Amino acid sequence: MDRPIIYLDQNILGEPLEALIASNQYAYWKDTFYIGYSDETLVEIARAEMGADRFLSNLEKLQTVHIHPNMEGFEIKEGYLLKLTPPRLRFRELSLTGRLMDETTVLNVAHKLYGGQPDKTYPELLGEQIDAMGINWNMDLEALDLSAAQQSAFGDLLREILRLIRSGTAEAAQSMQEQTSAYGSGNPLADFRKEVVPNLEAINDIEGDNIVRRIAEELQKSNAFYSKKGVEEIFNLNGKNSVTGRPLDIVEKARNIMLMLNWFGYKADKRLKREDKFKSSSSDLVHAGYGSLCHAIVTRDKGFKARLQATYQFLELRTSVLSVDLENGLKFVD
Repeated sequence: MDRPIIYLDQNILGEPLEALIASNQYAYWKDTFYIGYSDETLVEIARAEMGADRFLSNLEKLQTVHIHPNMEGFEIKEGYLLKLTPPRLRFRELSLTGRLMDETTVLNVAHKLYGGQPDKTYPELLGEQIDAMGINWNMDLEALDLSAAQQSAFGDLLREILRLIRSGTAEAAQSMQEQTSAYGSGNPLADFRKEVVPNLEAINDIEGDNIVRRIAEELQKSNAFYSKKGVEEIFNLNGKNSVTGRPLDIVEKARNIMLMLNWFGYKADKRLKREDKFKSSSSDLVHAGYGSLCHAIVTRDKGFKARLQATYQFLELRTSVLSVDLENGLKFVD
């Protein structure tokens, strides 16, 4: 790309972006930068319902670039792609394939870990999630330009994959149900923090440089489970992508660090039992990953910004993390 790319959190797409468009900085931004967005940006826009057209119109007034995984059919290739696809066009494409439908079912298993979905078990939620996955895959299959014979063959393959996923995850789902039920609180995240992070105040008092390493050191001192684990293991950076089998890339590592910072309670999101708060927090993980590929990312969320700064510094990224000041016009601040 011939311009710096600036990724915008969803909370920038309304008033802050409108302030930029109305300011004397607008022409400079339009001529100098690309505004990065992802499918997750559009999912969040869709949640806004009445605000969706407003956010898309604001994005249309700037030069945008779509950041997305490198897919070939159903296969995930290495790397990520940048395309000059207008946000409204991509929004329409996702709408037609059902990708902007309410994604609650897909997230329910994870939401239960945060105290949500109290009336359903992990096996029930996992079954619903696999059903939703099958619906999405079938939509993708129908959108491909294939002959009837090819459609049938791929359909049989997808059904077999779903069957294997069901059989392979049933035992894990039941184990999760038994393990989390043993605590009795109905909120595994709260139970985890009580057991693993005895001093949340000390974690949140950490400031300055090397925050991720210093949190790891605090956990090593205070918890026997982590005492002999290195920072990469504590923040789940040594694993492989469960689908491709490849080592984690920078986007995946950024997401994992952000997730674990939240779990360890560092500048953490609040009230995640609430579905809307949980969805927003889940989207932030995706934004953090794609933001790592950009020159800068802008957000109004102070906790998200703090976790981003800690994450990107640990990963030795040069991505700037900015917020906005709207008190006297529009200013971007570190």
